[in-house]
Amino acid sequence: MTEDDIIKLSAKAMGFELENRRGSDAFYYDDPDTGREVWLPMQDDRQTMLIIAKLRMDICCLHHLARATAHVPYVGFKQSEVSHADEPGARMNALRLAVATVAAKYGQGMLAGGTDERVLGHLIGIEGSTAHAMRGAIRESREEISKACQRLKRKGLVTNKGPFWQAVQR
Repeated sequence: MTEDDIIKLSAKAMGFELENRRGSDAFYYDDPDTGREVWLPMQDDRQTMLIIAKLRMDICCLHHLARATAHVPYVGFKQSEVSHADEPGARMNALRLAVATVAAKYGQGMLAGGTDERVLGHLIGIEGSTAHAMRGAIRESREEISKACQRLKRKGLVTNKGPFWQAVQR
């Protein structure tokens, strides 16, 4: 994963919309507390702590490894380990990178939009699925996914055979 990927996907996991200003390599976001800021969680301790708190990460440094882990609902665990030299500055940099990388992995699996849009987008990309099996991709409960499928069915966008849902091919 490139540094730009980590920046963009970690912001997505945090729910931030990034803006790239013309003539700048930096990505900016609107922070509710401090206003417009550059999003660089690999360099900013405050942003790293925001990620840790929002995604409820476990972090640790063992010997020459910095490790960050987050539980993704209905999916499982995302983890990153970054090796470092055994000195405080190197540990801190490695830990920030591990945290940002886990946030990027979290953001990578996120579909955009509301529940209905995410369900429809997921069903268009596959042959079909049950609400239970879609929990990992949609990141909602089976009940919420079933309600979204029913709404989409009333709009004529999906069909079902028992518990199996498919997008209508147009």
